[in-house]
Amino acid sequence: LNSMFIDVHCHIEMIEKSIEEIVGNAKKAGVGLILASAVHPGVTRKVLEWAEKFSEIKPSLGIYPIEALEMGEEKVDEEIKFIEKNKGKIVCIGEVGLEMKEAGPETLESQKRTFGKFIDLSMKINKPILVHSRKGEKEAIEFLEEKKAKKVIMHCFFGKRSFIERIVKNGWYLTVPTCVKHNAQMQE
Repeated sequence: LNSMFIDVHCHIEMIEKSIEEIVGNAKKAGVGLILASAVHPGVTRKVLEWAEKFSEIKPSLGIYPIEALEMGEEKVDEEIKFIEKNKGKIVCIGEVGLEMKEAGPETLESQKRTFGKFIDLSMKINKPILVHSRKGEKEAIEFLEEKKAKKVIMHCFFGKRSFIERIVKNGWYLTVPTCVKHNAQMQE
């Protein structure tokens, strides 16, 4: 790897440029690998296609919590089977987890059921899991610990300092949220 940077979480489909331009700009900026996170089935197929075309793109497949609520359990299960069939093409499961800002507490149990399936899949196929936990940090950490997950990346983590210490103690990883530039607590 000739570069010092790895983007561990990118939604390439949201960038309004050609895939060639995105990869070229990343290289110019010193980004050698882009972990492209799929959040629903349509994006999953695109990410797999891009990864075949560009060695710099590595697939991370999952379903965003709100998408999973909208899809329903049967379609989620179908997508999990698809991801498992493509396990040799991916580097990570994600972005998956709990979204408590956009979804109310009444959805927590349903979200945990889906999240649990992805945790189980990540352990079954021995891939890290990239976790979204907005406003559900405590619940996500407790659930991951309960399921004895080992390969965990807490994506864009905004939790309390005590949660960060717990994550580090568990041997998990954290990605730095963009607000770190303006937030003294996050900088610390």
